[in-house]
Amino acid sequence: MNIPSKVKALMKEFNTNDPFLLAACLGVEILEQPLGSKLGFYKYIKKRKFIFINSSLDYYMRKIICAHELGHAIMHPKVNCSFMQNFTLLCTEKVEIEANKFCAYLLLTDDMLKEYEGYTYKQISQATSIPVEIVKLRQAQEKMI
Repeated sequence: MNIPSKVKALMKEFNTNDPFLLAACLGVEILEQPLGSKLGFYKYIKKRKFIFINSSLDYYMRKIICAHELGHAIMHPKVNCSFMQNFTLLCTEKVEIEANKFCAYLLLTDDMLKEYEGYTYKQISQATSIPVEIVKLRQAQEKMI
């Protein structure tokens, strides 16, 4: 799946890059609750998609977690990654990287990249409240295209 194309198509169709709104438009339920040390996770249960987000996180971190988990819901809809990590020996690295790329393209749009051209990763991170790692991933992907 071409992640940039998929993200652009979703943003165009629903006129937003807000992961909470996109989830609602796509019928993905978001449940915010205390999750201890877990930030969040995605589950596919009885033909329904759920994103669980740790309610103790601040708004910006909940938004990032939502975007990442929405990536799982869209690109790996029937894969329960937390099950794979905890109960199997299957490698989840590929699906996690894809979800991170989805998050990066959703939250750091082409227009934002133009706006922050010439800024450092750290400056973009501070201006957008997007973690440096996501900013780096997005810009690295941009250079590969």
